[in-house]
Amino acid sequence: MHAAAHPDLATAGTVLRALNGPVIHDPRNQRFYALVPSSPPGPSLGRHAELLGLGSYIGVPRVGDSTQTETWSSYWVVPMSAPGRLCNPHRVTSLVKAATALLNQTPQS
Repeated sequence: MHAAAHPDLATAGTVLRALNGPVIHDPRNQRFYALVPSSPPGPSLGRHAELLGLGSYIGVPRVGDSTQTETWSSYWVVPMSAPGRLCNPHRVTSLVKAATALLNQTPQS
């Protein structure tokens, strides 16, 4: 998601809000987690993204932790607006495809 969201976290927040649901940023591992409803795995998301399912665990920030700190703790880029209100899986897939296309165009150094 870094590729689609842009390295600037303010821009990232704007892009990730289009997913219409909560997104966690783990700055230590440079990962974004879009929370989606539980469903059977769909098509592969490619080499730059992965669908985490049963048996996967992520650190969930406390409610209200919505800014990056010096501790490099996970925080909400897009906070959860209501219980059960999650990202639209089709929008997540579209964002991953767009980011993958950007990464494929970028020369590797």
